[in-house]
Amino acid sequence: MRTSFLSVLALSVLALSSCVSRQAYLAQTNKIKGLSASLDQLTQYLEKFESENAQLAAQNASFRRAAKDVELVREQKERLAKLLKELESAGGGIDIPGVRAIETSEGVGLRIDDAVLFASGQATLSPQGKDTVRKLVALLQRDGRAIRIDGHTDSDPIRKSSWASNLHLSVARALAVAAELEGQGFAMAKLQVRGLGDTRPESRIPTEKAKNRRVELFFIQD
Repeated sequence: MRTSFLSVLALSVLALSSCVSRQAYLAQTNKIKGLSASLDQLTQYLEKFESENAQLAAQNASFRRAAKDVELVREQKERLAKLLKELESAGGGIDIPGVRAIETSEGVGLRIDDAVLFASGQATLSPQGKDTVRKLVALLQRDGRAIRIDGHTDSDPIRKSSWASNLHLSVARALAVAAELEGQGFAMAKLQVRGLGDTRPESRIPTEKAKNRRVELFFIQD
């Protein structure tokens, strides 16, 4: 009888022990699942934070570039205004027919209407064109920076002249201005030439196409 009781007690203890172990296992498993879910959530938060941080960094860099561009344009305008004033006081005058200061996405510079430089369809400077360039030499030399010369045309197709295209004509006209500047003592090493043809019109109104025929001079930043 005693042996039977002990056997039953032993079995009961073993069963209880087995039950406690299973409960502990399940509790530990649930705890691990909860920690894993929390880790996944934290990982998502971290990825979202890193993404937002990268976006903010990109925006900040964009704002800095914009501020730098604004400051650069302001400095260019002030420098050009000072040079024009000095030229005027020296007797050179800033009221040169067909020439005006401009501010574009390319920077601050000078625009010369092609009517004062060339005859229609030609890339040889007229007497007035040579005189206009000569009047600008003092201003450009006084500044000391390199100059980029951009040639532009309207969109009328080439018919009467021998140019292969408006692009060829625009390059030839920019080169003609560069050659005249060099002839007046401006170092060729400080001159760059670019022909843009009719790709960047100032006006798209047909009656204003004359505005698109021009040469522009831009100071190249040091």
